[in-house]
Amino acid sequence: MGSNNTVHVDSDTPDDIRRRRLYDGQIFLFTPTAATTALCDFAAQLIEEAFAPLDPALAQFEMPVERFVEIFAPLKPRYMHHPETGRLLRRVFAEFGCDMDQTFLDVPKLRGVTSDDYLTAGVGYAHPPHRDTWWSAPWRS
Repeated sequence: MGSNNTVHVDSDTPDDIRRRRLYDGQIFLFTPTAATTALCDFAAQLIEEAFAPLDPALAQFEMPVERFVEIFAPLKPRYMHHPETGRLLRRVFAEFGCDMDQTFLDVPKLRGVTSDDYLTAGVGYAHPPHRDTWWSAPWRS
């Protein structure tokens, strides 16, 4: 594959070939599945519980930034290290046919990106576009 970059959408490429192509710089994009939706729903549940009774999408308009940080800062590690997050993430990789003996993963990170310069650092840092392999330290499932 070399320098030809391709975006594969909902590809049924076998795991060993997909893995080689990923390491060659190819990109695989998948539309929502039962497992990815369950992982997102779990994150949404934790976020909604933390910000209740407020709508998390509008919370920045209802509270001082310090209160937002007090709520969101502990939510990030709670989600990352929650046993359900790990279970659901392994389900995602299994659903895509990944060889779990060859798959290393890093838990997803919540980002609290707000608008209107409400939160611009710390828990609100918006990472620029990147490949996860550039910034992660994967661990074995």
